[in-house]
Amino acid sequence: MEHFAAQGHEMLRISRSRERGDVVWNIEENAIEVERLDGCEAIIHLAGENIAKRWTPRVRKLLWTSRVDSTSLLVEACKQMKVPPKVFLSASAIGFYGYKTPDRVDESAPQGSGYLAELCAAWEAAAKPVEMLGTRLVHMRLGVVLGKDGGVLEKALLPFRAGIGGPLGNGKQMLSWIGLADIAAAADFCLNHARLAGPVNFVTPHAVDNQAFTAALGRVLHKPTLVRTPAFALQLALGEMAKETALADCHVYPQRLLDAGYPFKFAQLEPLLHSLFPKR
Repeated sequence: MEHFAAQGHEMLRISRSRERGDVVWNIEENAIEVERLDGCEAIIHLAGENIAKRWTPRVRKLLWTSRVDSTSLLVEACKQMKVPPKVFLSASAIGFYGYKTPDRVDESAPQGSGYLAELCAAWEAAAKPVEMLGTRLVHMRLGVVLGKDGGVLEKALLPFRAGIGGPLGNGKQMLSWIGLADIAAAADFCLNHARLAGPVNFVTPHAVDNQAFTAALGRVLHKPTLVRTPAFALQLALGEMAKETALADCHVYPQRLLDAGYPFKFAQLEPLLHSLFPKR
């Protein structure tokens, strides 16, 4: 939000309550204040329940509702608008390619296997009908997001602060990442480049394996990285979620962003980590 506000854009936030947003929706009741959306030139849809928890039947339902059902609701709202938005940016994830890719993949790769791949495919399919309105659709396939507050880094910091940080599993699994600042900037780039439509990988060109990520974080934090967490322990604690996230081996490349000339703010990992944790 701050990125677009700094450029002088008028923005509306969609939320479950008036206190937190300008447009109120209720996904479970399939209700949204369409009249308040009229006149919007672009919609950026980033809603989604946190996947970093054990995938019980209840959590799976939340993951589906917050992604697939919310997207369908927004598309239906676009159909009711007097003038549909020119562009619809809808979040997806590199989980579309599955939790294990034998080689580096780009946007031309097919759907992979696993629960997240099925969820991402349904998520993208829910957004597809908006194209019938003449709206340009971009599927933002987000990689592992690295920001200072929340997300992967917040969980990774816990063992480091206790002095027991280290690689997960064998440490060879590839981590396709992107900094939080690049998500906002890349979304802005997609809004303003009319040739970008369909899937766009939101990852940097320089994926790293888990061992390299751990070593870089250790250097920046000045902490040891000697304690390895066995794969079986992660799967015992987190079940299927561990296999498809923490232990996922997915090397993804941002071919379409690079072809369009997007200038990454942080293409390399260590400079990003130093910006997040300066002078430690």
